[in-house]
Parts: sequence; C-alpha cells; structure tokens
Amino acid sequence: MVDISIIMATYNRGKSIERAILSALNQSFKNFELVIVDDGSKDNTKEIVESIKDDRITYYYKENGGQSSARNYGIKRAKGQYIMFLDDDDEYVEDALERSLKRIKETGLKWIYCTQYLSIRKDEEVLVDRGNGIKGDVYKYLLSGNFLGTGEIFAKEVFEAAGYFDETLKIYEDKEMRVRIAKLGYAVDYLEGYIYKYYENESSVSSAYKDKTKRRIRFYYAQKKMYDENREFIEKDAELYNYWMKLMRRTNTEVKNYKTSIYYSKECLKIKKNFRNYRKYLFSLIMGTIFKNSLSLVS
Repeated sequence: MVDISIIMATYNRGKSIERAILSALNQSFKNFELVIVDDGSKDNTKEIVESIKDDRITYYYKENGGQSSARNYGIKRAKGQYIMFLDDDDEYVEDALERSLKRIKETGLKWIYCTQYLSIRKDEEVLVDRGNGIKGDVYKYLLSGNFLGTGEIFAKEVFEAAGYFDETLKIYEDKEMRVRIAKLGYAVDYLEGYIYKYYENESSVSSAYKDKTKRRIRFYYAQKKMYDENREFIEKDAELYNYWMKLMRRTNTEVKNYKTSIYYSKECLKIKKNFRNYRKYLFSLIMGTIFKNSLSLVS
C-alpha cells in the first residue's frame, strides 16, 4: 500500500504538465502514487503523460466535468492513506511529501497545511504567508473569510466523511470543501514554511475568470451555498453574522439581485445604524423598486 496519493487534475495543459509531473516524481520520499485525471483534454496532454515512463503514474481520461469532478474521480480511485493535490502547472519542492507525511504523523491529525507558498510570476518569486499559524478548530476562522495555505495533506477518510468536492461550484470549491471538513470537527495543524510553487499565468484556473459578470455570479452561488449550509452556526455568532450580512448584501447587489439585497441591508441596519448602512439600504430599495422582476433567493 502506498502512503500518499498525489491527485493531479488536468485539462489542455500539454505545455506545462511535464514540469509538474517531474516535480512529483523527483521527491525524496518514494512510496507514493501520482494519479493524473485528464478532464477531456483536446491537446497533446495525453501524449506528454504517456511519454513519461514511471510505474507510480496512473493516468485516467474522462469527459470534461470541471476540476472538482476530476479531483473527485482521482480521490475515489486513490490507493494511498493520505491525499495531496498538485495542479498541472505548479511544482512541489523536492522534500514536499517527506515533510508533509512526517508532520501529519507527528500530530496524529487528519489535516495539515503549510504556512507559506512560493508564488511565481514570470521572473518574480514572492513568498506568501497563509494561515497565520492557526491550528485546532478552524470552522469559524474559515467562515470569517480567511484562507489556509496552499500545500496540504489530508487523510483520505476526511473526503469520504465530508462528501468530496462540490462539482456544481466553479469557484471557491476548495474553501467550501475545507469549511465542510472543519464543520465535521476535524482539527488542523500546520507545517512551517512552504512545499508548493504556484505559477501565476494567463492560463491558470485561478486567473481564468476574466469575465467579471460570470465570476461574480459564480462567487455569489459559492457564498450562498456556504451561508445556507452553515446558517445556524453563523446566526449564533454576532461577529460572524455581521460579516455574512455585509457579504450577502454585496454579492446580491453585484449580481443585481436587488430585492434580496434589501433583506440583507435591513439586517445590516439592525446590527449597526450608521450612514453607510442607511445609504446601502436606500440603494437596494430604489434598485429593487426599479427591477421589480428581481428574483428573491431568501429562504
């Protein structure tokens, strides 16, 4: 049995996937498998993968369903006790698996993140801090708009318990997954430093949302799902409730769902009666009157 399954979802990344694969194969720790799930590529991705001869690589080709679909496909077929993710245009440092496995075994937990990652854009490298060394119960922390670092290791059972990535989401699917994991009571700890090199480029998944309207709609649905599924907890915490009322007011306004924005604007006024909240309430009220067919999504 392998200790770690690296899941790599890919789509039309023939130009960069070799770099990512080699960074996995060149690890100091050897007892792992690299599960590559090709999400319907139309370029030479398959040829590049099959040209690299290594028994640790398992390659699957499936119809296009999105990154979450490809990741779920890989997780369900993974043989390792632990799961790690490597994007098809990024890299691991040479001791990434060794350090991650050592740390998760030291803590006895099911989930570890790194406090930093290396961001690379053209010739510039920037070390980015994430997570602030937080550990333990991170449920409220994640619901407060915070993120954990890139470069994580999970026990496979975590995904089996939490229900895998939501394949309907096209943005924030990683964060939504983490929120569900934390909600189940899985504590987290951290690995100091970085193991992950993140390449920022025009074709990366995270930079692909140039259509602002489409991005806002996708962002709205991701936020609404997180709010709906965690509403009971949010409403019991004044600080969280304040944060989410402002967020839902803004996201509803951005997608021109003004009638629903009126509801959240009223809630913000209840929390704090100030000029800013009055102004936003009046704006939602006026726009909601103009756009009478605006769909109300408040349940």
